[in-house]
This record gives sequence, C-alpha cells and structure tokens, in this order.
Amino acid sequence: MPKYADFKGYIKANYGDYLREEIHKFVMEKHDGQGFHSINVLSVCKQEVENLDIKSLKCNDMPGMFAKIDVNLTADIVMLGLGTQKYEADRKTRWFTIHLVANLRDGMSIDQKQTTIEEYAPGGFDKTTALDEYLVPYIYANDLENIADDFFSFYCSDTVYSGYLFPYNHVLDELEIEAYEAELPEQTMGRMYFREDKATIYKAFSPCLPEDKKVGTTVRPGTMLISRDNFFMNKAGSVILTIAHEIIHWELHQKFFKVLALIDDNLNMMSCDVEPEKYDENLTGLQKARWFAEWQANALGMRIAM
Repeated sequence: MPKYADFKGYIKANYGDYLREEIHKFVMEKHDGQGFHSINVLSVCKQEVENLDIKSLKCNDMPGMFAKIDVNLTADIVMLGLGTQKYEADRKTRWFTIHLVANLRDGMSIDQKQTTIEEYAPGGFDKTTALDEYLVPYIYANDLENIADDFFSFYCSDTVYSGYLFPYNHVLDELEIEAYEAELPEQTMGRMYFREDKATIYKAFSPCLPEDKKVGTTVRPGTMLISRDNFFMNKAGSVILTIAHEIIHWELHQKFFKVLALIDDNLNMMSCDVEPEKYDENLTGLQKARWFAEWQANALGMRIAM
C-alpha cells in the first residue's frame, strides 16, 4: 500500500506545521478578530489556528524541476478570551490559498521566501482536476498532431533515417535514456524507471550500450525496459510503438513520476499495460492521473512513431 493516499496527504503530513504557521502569521498581521484587512492590524485577543483541511491542489509547471503548488485549504481561527484563564471566545472557519514554490529534484523542498497566502471566500476555489494535482500536462485531442510535429521537429530533424523508421535510437540518446529488452510480466509492455532499482536486462537498443544479459543489475532513473513478448496494443503493435510510448512518458511526465515517488516509497517505475484501462468516473484522483498519462503516451507515441 502507498504511504499516502494522494498528494494532498503527503503535503499535509510533511508540511502541515509549515502551512499552519504561515496561516497564523497571516492571521496575526491581517485579522482583527472580525475579518481580514489589506493593512496590518492588531487584535486585542490572542488568536490561534487549528484544524487544517486541504481541499485541493492546483499545480503549475515551472522551468527545471520546479513547480508552483496552490494549496487550497480551510482552517479554524480560534480567538481566546481576555483574562487569566485560557478559554475559547470565538471560532470561525476560513478558506485560504497558500502559494508554494517546490523543488522536486530530490524529494520535495519548499522555497520559503516565495510562499504567499490569501483568503478565499467559501466555495471560491477554482475547480481542479487530477491533472492539476499531479502535474500531468493538459493535452487536448485537437492538439495531438501539432504536439507530435513539434516533438519530431525538435528531436528528429537532424538525424539520419533508415527508410521510414522512427529514429528512436537518436531520440533515446537525446533524452539520455538507456533502453533494454527484458522479460516483463504478462500484459506489461514496458517500464520507465524514475528511481534506481534492480532489474534483469538483455540486449540494449542503443548500440553504444553493452548487449550482454545481466541479472540483478542496477538501473538508474531514465532507464526503459521493453518487453520481449508484449507490445503496444498487444499483437497489433510493435517494439517501436512501445519505445515511442515510453519516450513520451519520460518527455512529458517526469514531474508526475516525482509526485508518485513522494506518495509511495516503494514505487520505482511506471509500468505500462498492453491494453489501456477504460476510464471510469469512479477512479480515484491518482488513478485518473495515471489514466490520462497513459492516454497521452498512447496517442502521442503512435503519432511520433508514424
């Protein structure tokens, strides 16, 4: 079982105290006991912050391995009464958005100097989706051809072709991906590793890599394993289509992989089935994010391979 049910759970467990402190500072500066003000105010009564509840996340891509994370949450502002005895004079639930800048290169760290906070009225949050929460890019069906053309122009315009075959070795080198044949479980066509792990590898697809079979060898992040028996879309596909599928994962979904690694300490790779799972509204947010990532790799993988 994953350590956390979702990305919200990870942030609450690891950064809940930090979020509470940021809200407390905001309350002490802006809240007079009745409401928030744009200028600094002073409340006569001491105020505390309790019961943080993260409602949703909206993650936005940034250059490198950075991401902007808008944490939408509620918290209780507790006003303590005057006098020598500590007692609760008033309690209000308020809605906030805390804007974080996170570095996902090695785990997750917050740039505290860039943290900002604002109040939201109840129900005022923009609707968020599984793609927002898990840093899966938005891609629309009408844009697939243009995205594939852009990918091909960027990675394949300066390579030498063998007939009309997709020059996957050139793209693997450009993306610094090591690709090997492997014996994978039935119905699994490929794997993309985002953590170091042990695996049994066979012939390398790139001619600059060793071709001997190695059992229990260490594979680094960015290693691709391709099934010797199972292909993209089962027997209707091919090894090249499977490679193209996994290339799209590494090109588009590295930050999604980083989030998966935060949620599950034991998860080292994205494993892809030969038959895509059917979409269902009853899927959890994380399951929906994986479904969209697979759809993107399927749709764009076919196009760049063609």
